[in-house]
Amino acid sequence: MPNKKNLRIGVLLVDTVQFLDAAPIDLFGMLSKSYLKSHSFPSSVSSLGLDPVTILYISPSDDDPCLAGLTADAALRVTRSLTSSDCAPGKLDILIIPGPRPSFQISNDIKAFVQGHAAVEKTIVMTICTGIFVAAQAGILHGKTATGSFLAELKEKYKDVNWIRRRWAVDGNFWSSGRSLPSSLSNDRDLHDTGTITNGNDMVAAFLKQHYPGTLSESICSAADVGDRGQDFPQSN
Repeated sequence: MPNKKNLRIGVLLVDTVQFLDAAPIDLFGMLSKSYLKSHSFPSSVSSLGLDPVTILYISPSDDDPCLAGLTADAALRVTRSLTSSDCAPGKLDILIIPGPRPSFQISNDIKAFVQGHAAVEKTIVMTICTGIFVAAQAGILHGKTATGSFLAELKEKYKDVNWIRRRWAVDGNFWSSGRSLPSSLSNDRDLHDTGTITNGNDMVAAFLKQHYPGTLSESICSAADVGDRGQDFPQSN
């Protein structure tokens, strides 16, 4: 469970990442006391903010400086590598894995990094969209309940996981978010899921409401206009 007064987050950027998959990270940044004060939240809210919220952007590359690619020809500035001591297993409250292309194959170094964090009981691992493929390849999902994009492919490749079709899923210290295919198309792996790339926002909003219930999380979710959609997808006709 994260510290109630401060927060250390690592964002693992293994490949070119969907820009919208990175957006939920901003909700964690909004938890900080400095953000709340600088954006004129009332003192009744800003006094509840965390101090500090530290977000580390981690690349498999040791190159310095380094930029990690996003879609839409954007990039994030990398601040750490897999070997940085302050993002080693046990040093993070949350490890977030935004989605790379589904065909991306992780290296042994990435695998060991993800496994190390997943093995720490107090560290929460979150995957967004196709980030679930990174977790699956790292072998941390055995026997767990999870969701993700391209569920048909995931079910075929990783049969030891309880895959469910929901906006997000929680199993112990593992949180995952996914996308949904209409039931009529659910067996066609060549078709992209429709309209729900932003489910990472729903997952993080649910996380904030669970771990920081009340005024703080409600104010952030209201300001960002997230957290109103339920965990289950609407039933298709």
